[in-house]
Amino acid sequence: FFVFFACENALSSEIFNRIENDKQLQKKLSIEDHVTSDYPPTYIFTTKEDICVDPQNTYSFVDSLIKAGVKHKSHIFDLGEHGGSLYTRGVYA
Repeated sequence: FFVFFACENALSSEIFNRIENDKQLQKKLSIEDHVTSDYPPTYIFTTKEDICVDPQNTYSFVDSLIKAGVKHKSHIFDLGEHGGSLYTRGVYA
């Protein structure tokens, strides 16, 4: 479950390539491999259209939360690109 906040910039691509070729580093950085019963309550969402972070990563993370008994909510939206939010005008009011 890799998260890159600037998926399209060169630095992110370089980091991703380094991680992609290092299985040990992948294991260390994969959130789903570090979920324990004392993990905080979690809300996570993604979209089926996200081409930056595979939605399957969200499914894997949710599975880990379930196995650890962590309270959580998740939602998979049909539409939306990576970096979307649940923003409404009221958020900054």
